[in-house]
Amino acid sequence: MLSQERLRTIIWEIGQRDLAKPAQDFVVLNMVHPHLGHAYWHIQQQSVAALELNAAFHQAERVLRVYDVTEVDFDGGNAHRFFDREIQQWIGNYYFGVDHQARNYLAEVGLRNQQGGFQAVARSAPTFFDRDQPVDGSLLNGLFAVGGTGVSGRFADYSGSHLIEHGSGSTQ
Repeated sequence: MLSQERLRTIIWEIGQRDLAKPAQDFVVLNMVHPHLGHAYWHIQQQSVAALELNAAFHQAERVLRVYDVTEVDFDGGNAHRFFDREIQQWIGNYYFGVDHQARNYLAEVGLRNQQGGFQAVARSAPTFFDRDQPVDGSLLNGLFAVGGTGVSGRFADYSGSHLIEHGSGSTQ
């Protein structure tokens, strides 16, 4: 029988030998919490090879661009605001601070030339960054088990909302 450590080693070796490569370029944008976002991307070199040969983007910088697209039918130039982060690799990730909550953000990875022109190679889906507070006061309520142990014990909810008692289907 194989130990857990040996299984981990085998899985690691297989993963290193047979790396899965994405079939297409992508950018993913996630909200970690309302003040922190995370983007990760994978761009294939052949996707940018022709663009880099274009004189306008010769020696251009690789950039992750994050847009605020709240209540906008985004066309690439009509965001409320954006910021750029220079990136070193076509595969990577970046954590960033968020100053405005309850907003929709979108990320693109591409090239920015010396004149400020930007050409996107991949775009994420819009992602909503929620407020830094509970939407509903009920999320702060406490649930306290009273009485015996186990799933059939009585529950007391000091917030006044209805609860289903596990095991019996009754409500309080």
